Amino acid sequence: MGEDKRLTDYFTSASGTVGFWFFSLLWGLLCSLPHTLGSISSASGTPFTTLVGLGVYSVGLIIETTADYQKWIFKTQNPATFCNARLWSISQHPNWFGNLLIWFGIFILNAPALIETVPVEGTLWDTIWGFRRLVLACLSPAFMSYLFNGQADGFFDNHGRACQRKVYWRSGLHPIRRDCQQDYFKAFLNNVE
Repeated sequence: MGEDKRLTDYFTSASGTVGFWFFSLLWGLLCSLPHTLGSISSASGTPFTTLVGLGVYSVGLIIETTADYQKWIFKTQNPATFCNARLWSISQHPNWFGNLLIWFGIFILNAPALIETVPVEGTLWDTIWGFRRLVLACLSPAFMSYLFNGQADGFFDNHGRACQRKVYWRSGLHPIRRDCQQDYFKAFLNNVE
């Protein structure tokens, strides 16, 4: 196995290593908010949101797994070629899109348990306060969307700079522009040995 040169700069210093692992911790905490906050709630879910949440989660898991499998098969047969087959022919990051669906599914599944019921005689503040966990749990899908779009746009990672001008949808499903495929792949190969 080779090494990922994109991480070399992080692990050469103690501050880089601590920063990398702190960001990983923050990522894990933010992603788990809907489930963590939902599991400590005494409110119950609804059959509708349970089915919708499980459906979105399942579709996301199928898309992510299928995309990863298709890329793995493609790369074993074409090691030095940009993957543009099957799901990868319609999206630059179908695995990321599937991952986003997984986290949105978890959010939908837990959403009813994140809202506290307010007594009839409750004030406006009581109503707003009852939605605090739902609002906090929204950080999970928002963070994942921001992170994936940032990586796809080349904002977080230098290997994406060759394709910064690409057109994209803000859903995480980035359509492929044929004119930047090879530049993107060459830039990626320069960073991974």
